[in-house]
Order: sequence, then C-alpha cells, then structure tokens
Amino acid sequence: MTCSKSAGSARGSVSNTERRQNVIDQLKRDIALGNLPLGSRVVEAEVCSRLGVSRPTVREALSQLARNGYLEQEAYRGYRVSRISAERVRELATVRVANDMVAIESILKDETGARMVQLDEVLHEYLSRTDKPDPIERHEAHMAFHRGIWEASGNTFMMKLWPVLEAEMTLVLAVEQEQRHDGTRARALHESLVECIRRGDRDEIYENLRTHIVASAEDFLKVFDAEAVSDN
Repeated sequence: MTCSKSAGSARGSVSNTERRQNVIDQLKRDIALGNLPLGSRVVEAEVCSRLGVSRPTVREALSQLARNGYLEQEAYRGYRVSRISAERVRELATVRVANDMVAIESILKDETGARMVQLDEVLHEYLSRTDKPDPIERHEAHMAFHRGIWEASGNTFMMKLWPVLEAEMTLVLAVEQEQRHDGTRARALHESLVECIRRGDRDEIYENLRTHIVASAEDFLKVFDAEAVSDN
C-alpha cells in the first residue's frame, strides 16, 4: 500500500520508460559505489519504497539488470547483486582484450583519421573527469572511455554487446575503487593506450592492452578480499 502511494505521488508527467530507467540507473550507481555489495539481496519492496515507484516498474528494472548481468535471480528468493569469482575476472579480461583489438583495428584502418580524432576526444573527456572527488563520476568516466573506443570503431554490433560488458566491469570496479583507487596510475594507463593506438603498432597495442587489462586483473585478484572473490 505504501509503495503504491509513493509511486502515485512521483509519477507526474514522467513516462513508464523513464521511471524504469531511473530505477536502473540508481541501482547501477548503488552497485558501483558499493552501497549494494556483491552478493547482497535486492528487495523489490524496499526499492519501491526508497525510490517512490510502483512494483511493476521496479520488477521490470530488476529484470533488465539481471539480463545485463548486474543481478542474479534466485528461484523463490528474488534478486542478489551478482558475485564474481577469480575465473570470471580472468574471463572478462580476456574478452575485453579481444574486443578492444577488434575495435582498435577499425580505428587504425580509417584512412580519414576521423576515428582517431574521435578517440582523442574520448581521452580528453576522460582526463577531465578522472580526478573528480565523486567516485561515481570517476566510474562513469572510466566506462565512457572504454565505451568510446568501441564507438570510435563504428561497429554497431559491438555496441549491442556493451551493456553486458559494462555490468561485468562495474562489478569488479565497484570493489577495485574501494581497494586501490589511484588517479595518477589510471591517467597514465589510458594515455599510454591511446598513444600506442596513434603509433599504429599492433603488437605494441596488444601488449599495452594486456598490461592495462589482464595484468591489472591479476593485480586486482591479489589484493581483493578472499570473501568476495574465490576460485569456487
């Protein structure tokens, strides 16, 4: 009953789609900030009450988040924030390197140079936000940088895959930024990657990506709390 009243007062002229997206965005922020820890339950009624939206809207939002990998649905028990394992972190790193190489190849093959210009703009935007005190802005800047590589490739099919990859990255980064946020290191890694792409040496780019992504994943696993990441 309380949920319905709150939802009614919040509706106004906002469409159902906008309300659902607002719930999705807020829960993604909660996960990225660690307010919803990995493995924690997400209770439909609590989300409904806290955000002032109807149960059907929350149900649709939770279902979408589960499809994209942010949440796990348990039979008769509702949803939990997805948990990660060492194997899952390593698989994510491997997939990221492979897909980034596909995107970068398209950038390198662009004889007009327009895609490289677009990537430079992506880097500039990232650097302008990476030292912000707000952790969610830093997280969104990081996501925007890596999404920007794919966007600069012009590969529309890859962009359909992005939401799932973003979810997996968010789960890892939600913990990583709490454990070892280092703005100077982050800036250097991303600037170095773009410089490699500008030089066009594919072997150098591949090794840079492996350092940026695979080696970072292994470093992350060494310092990450064993209760959150396990080989089970």
